[in-house]
Amino acid sequence: MGDDELRNVQPQEEEESQAVEQRSAFATANGAQTGSAKSDSAMGDGVQSNGAQSDSSDLLEVLDTLAPRELEVQDREGCWHLLRVRPYRTSENKIEGLGVVLVDIDQLRRSQQHMMDAQDFASSVVDCVPVPIVLLNRDETIHKANAAFRKLTEMQPADLDGRSMPEVAATLWGIENFRQKLQALVNSQSGTTLEIEHEATKAFPRTLLINARSLQAYGEHMLLLMVEDITLRREAEKLTGNQKIALEGEIATAARKLRRTQAELRGLNAHLFAVQEEERQRVARELHDDISQRLSALSIMLQGIVDQEEPEARKQEMKALRKQLEALNNDVRLMSHRLHPAILKELGLSAALKSMVMEFGEREGMLATYSTDRLPEQWSQEVATSIYRIAQEALRNVAKYAGKTHVKVILSGQGEFLELKVMDFGVGFDQEADPPRHGLGMISMQERARLVGGTLSVQSALGKGTTVTATLPLKSNG
Repeated sequence: MGDDELRNVQPQEEEESQAVEQRSAFATANGAQTGSAKSDSAMGDGVQSNGAQSDSSDLLEVLDTLAPRELEVQDREGCWHLLRVRPYRTSENKIEGLGVVLVDIDQLRRSQQHMMDAQDFASSVVDCVPVPIVLLNRDETIHKANAAFRKLTEMQPADLDGRSMPEVAATLWGIENFRQKLQALVNSQSGTTLEIEHEATKAFPRTLLINARSLQAYGEHMLLLMVEDITLRREAEKLTGNQKIALEGEIATAARKLRRTQAELRGLNAHLFAVQEEERQRVARELHDDISQRLSALSIMLQGIVDQEEPEARKQEMKALRKQLEALNNDVRLMSHRLHPAILKELGLSAALKSMVMEFGEREGMLATYSTDRLPEQWSQEVATSIYRIAQEALRNVAKYAGKTHVKVILSGQGEFLELKVMDFGVGFDQEADPPRHGLGMISMQERARLVGGTLSVQSALGKGTTVTATLPLKSNG
């Protein structure tokens, strides 16, 4: 500021101390008016320029200390200015007043205010984020931590601010060599990331996932850490993995069972064809070797009776012929029963089973007994047929595999079910064998039970006999 710009300066003849006591004030900035020397009381009202005000004490301090000062002031319209005040010295090195300059900094100040507001807003947002976040200084000390991080550590802001993050991690979670990892990240370029998963061993077990990133903030190189408790996630993944393994095992087991079932079905079909062919051969053999020959014998006997002239001899031959016809009739009836148990309709299930058991004992030369217990009054014809066929197959297995033994057949009522037990005390078999030696017969019995909504189980052991148990509903559910 030149001498031409400072006018109306009151000349001073006294010493420099007297000039300071007079405290003349000069103002010039942005076309503001210059002021003449004022008294101490006038200075107390402040210095005005462009409407901006500053306390007169600030100006008096410049006169007292002779040190320049800069102040930020607002005018009446709220605009910001930088007020620069310095002592004014004459060419004779005398203090004759103050030089005052106002610089418009309103745009800069508002930009700074917007930046501060943005930083405050960002800090508020980060503090509300549910993920624990902590900002570290270059020396790994905590600059700021959000509410989620404070909750995770169970520490107050005063306990966290300025504290070493590696020490906190080691104390709370037992993380070793954390400082070296952070230092490597500090020395890296901005934007470098680091991920650490740690099984915490202190306090209570938990799994932590730490994501760190180097960045520029507040004009410095800093580290941003997100510490997430992923214990539940890892447990869920482990549970899902175990369930996946279990499911894969179940699928593999189901596939094996399916393949086995398919093989059993193919075997069952073959078994059924074989049984059917065997039955046909047996019927044909009985018709040819037994029934046919006996009919031929009866024909010869009839011819002998015709040729017989003695009445008494004819009478005896007629009696013998009658016995032969009765025996033939019984054998044909038994053959018919084996093909189709008409006795079920004629006498009922219990009587049919008793007849089958008695016939089995006589035919096989075994001790065979039949008993009943709490039989209901009625059951469906499909259930009766299934029980009859299951008993028939079970007795056939006894004859083939059990050896000469005692056989018990028990039919009982069990609430809404009929239960059939066929027990023998023969050689038995190993149920762990795959497949058992007469598995197709078992499969056919199981299928008959399943078709009417029932179940069939087999208990056997080597040397301890076999028990076949069929439990069928009174009414077919197939």
